[in-house]
Amino acid sequence: MRFYEREWWTRGRERADVERMLAGSDVVISAVTEEGGELAGFVRAITDGVYRGVLFDLIVAPPHRGRGLGGELVRRVHEHPAMAGCGRVELICIESMVPFYERLGYAPAPAERLRMIWRRPAS
Repeated sequence: MRFYEREWWTRGRERADVERMLAGSDVVISAVTEEGGELAGFVRAITDGVYRGVLFDLIVAPPHRGRGLGGELVRRVHEHPAMAGCGRVELICIESMVPFYERLGYAPAPAERLRMIWRRPAS
């Protein structure tokens, strides 16, 4: 949970919700330090195993950034048996991360495709 609290898009998540989220993810990969076993990086994905996979929550702890860990985590997602047969893997990122993902073979979606969001009404 402390790992999630560091990032703007994951801050404020509740433990019970995170546990359900992880249980519902098809792929969960983490990297820990050799000394101390501290979490250094994390990524998760969901997939239908054939047509689409979606990568979520790639996070590398600040002391471990710039060393290739993020790219290695993404590579392992692509090679994971649940994802290896997917024709396309998608993700959403902020503009400053585009060069990182382009180095890994990702390309911006065509402009005519719009991202749509449905939100459950508050009860």
